[in-house]
Amino acid sequence: MEGRCPAGVCQGLRICDIDPGLCTGCTLCAKNCPSDAIIGKRKFAHSIIVDRCSGCGACADSCPKQAVLAVAGEDPS
Repeated sequence: MEGRCPAGVCQGLRICDIDPGLCTGCTLCAKNCPSDAIIGKRKFAHSIIVDRCSGCGACADSCPKQAVLAVAGEDPS
């Protein structure tokens, strides 16, 4: 096993990242994150604590600006 998901669909092997240039700080991603992995103040770009992120993509699904990307990443374990 390679420890990564080339297609970017394996939930446990994805990581999420926020593009600070697109993030408006609306807090929808943080409100929808089941892992409480997103930090930031309202109206300022947010960021993801990678060690807490489960890769579920709830933040990406809830972002109206498409500022959150769920991408294939290294296996955290």
